[in-house]
Amino acid sequence: MHEISEILKIKMGIAAVSDAGNPAEDGPVFYDAIAYERFVGIVNCGIITAGQSIVVQLLQASDTTGTGVKVLGSSATFLAAGAVVTGVAQCDARAEELDSANGFRYVGIRLTATESDKVAGAVIGFGMPKHRPAAQ
Repeated sequence: MHEISEILKIKMGIAAVSDAGNPAEDGPVFYDAIAYERFVGIVNCGIITAGQSIVVQLLQASDTTGTGVKVLGSSATFLAAGAVVTGVAQCDARAEELDSANGFRYVGIRLTATESDKVAGAVIGFGMPKHRPAAQ
């Protein structure tokens, strides 16, 4: 049996920012994903006004600085329904979706909000290592 920490590594995607509508101020961080088969992007939304949203999107690049950045997999949207709310949204991607033929092996994350001055943070989960230790 594997420990969850052996099959899932969490990396900081975007530290909590007060203006998720402009995440470029912090810039996404890209991590080498060559050793993993699955990826998950998770956004933790602060208080959002009803009818507003935050979109989380995984990105791929050819190096840690984001060269050639493009979308990886599908996005996910957290839509605030009803009163002012907080929440979580996640999106997933697989290693075979990386454009590895053109050197894309780094994964990052982007948040886009319809409302400014809101707090949100995101992490990237790297799951299912290609080379796992034998189960005990």
